[in-house]
Amino acid sequence: MESPLILITGGGRGIGAAIAEAFAKRGGCRLALTARSADQLTATAHACEKHGVEARGYPCDVSDPEAVKAMAEAVRTAQGEPDTVINNAGYFLAKPFLKLSTEEFDTVLAANLRSAFLVSQSFTPAMAARKSGTIINIASSASRKIFPGMAAYSAAKYGLLGMTRVMRQELLMDGVRVLCVLPGPTLTNAWDDSGLDDATLRERLMPASDVAQAVVNAWELPAKTVVDEIWLQPLGGDI
Repeated sequence: MESPLILITGGGRGIGAAIAEAFAKRGGCRLALTARSADQLTATAHACEKHGVEARGYPCDVSDPEAVKAMAEAVRTAQGEPDTVINNAGYFLAKPFLKLSTEEFDTVLAANLRSAFLVSQSFTPAMAARKSGTIINIASSASRKIFPGMAAYSAAKYGLLGMTRVMRQELLMDGVRVLCVLPGPTLTNAWDDSGLDDATLRERLMPASDVAQAVVNAWELPAKTVVDEIWLQPLGGDI
């Protein structure tokens, strides 16, 4: 029997790459990774292959319907239907509400929310038909807490949490598990242009590997059990 195929969006770096490597270290799976950067996908895939798992990259803008359709066909042709889809792709923009442009607002929603909608719709029908599968949406503590200066990002992540809850209810009788992971401040490249230069504050950020381990732990539960939501926070609180 072929090992399960796990598709991870935003798999080139940050939390997505950490999730891919955590599954690779666990073993017993195959990986399909998507991101815009082919170079980053190649680097992540090579790191995963060192642990003895099959890992392939599929460059794709997952906010683009046609690009997602092409990516889905490429994955099916090369590796088959995914058993698990992890919607991790996103874009962080910190900007006050009154200074946001329409284009910036749309870009953030497309990267964080529409991408999960498009990718899930591409692969969920096959899961429902075989009565098994898992969808994991990576949201944020900004899905539940108010952070001034993050209007677009909060709107997208609140929306992702809401969509996840609806998906869970609609798909539970089809045997598809749907869960949401809500990480608080995590040390990734997203902070590079944030102005957070204080080494002490950066030390308080959660490692991406901790978020990845939580995802793997939730995924490993028996198929009849689902953790609806996991909210992760740094031990010292928000930054």
